[in-house]
Amino acid sequence: MATARALAPSVPKSPAGQGFSDLLAPGLYAWCITVAWPAAQHLAPVEARLLAGAALASLVGGAVLTRFWPFAARMAGLWLFVACSLGAWAMLGRFIATAHLDPVHGLLGAVGWAAFAIVWGGERPALDPPDSPARSLPWPDTRRRAALIVGAVAAAAAIPIALAWWVQSTERALLAHAVSLRPALL
Repeated sequence: MATARALAPSVPKSPAGQGFSDLLAPGLYAWCITVAWPAAQHLAPVEARLLAGAALASLVGGAVLTRFWPFAARMAGLWLFVACSLGAWAMLGRFIATAHLDPVHGLLGAVGWAAFAIVWGGERPALDPPDSPARSLPWPDTRRRAALIVGAVAAAAAIPIALAWWVQSTERALLAHAVSLRPALL
């Protein structure tokens, strides 16, 4: 009797171990919530719509290229996608202003971008052979290095949040908290 694993179709995997849909789904979700929705507004500029389309094309292209050309896939699926999304947001300034944003919509977008960062933030493709001297790291323990970097970034991110609690005026305090939390939501 054949097992279910033997009967299941083979899903192509990237070198990092993710399949096509694993790479595409979080980015597509984040794109739909935070880029496509504002770009689809009635009076949105054409440039913003073009950049939103370019962001989607680069995300799909990056997910497709992952199996064949990992370095180009990372450039398209990660960096070009984020750059086009930022360009679309710059063109959509008044549509994504704080007066027009829904907090739940912003939270769902932040979750989408966090999932995108987790999926695409995996191991980088190697450009040099593993035994190359250019690949040697100054610290032999990369986990310790990563923990120090994450700790330093978390401490730096906590500074504006802590400073926002010192503002006395109610209106200014609300603005200070919003400004200090905004980078964490991007």
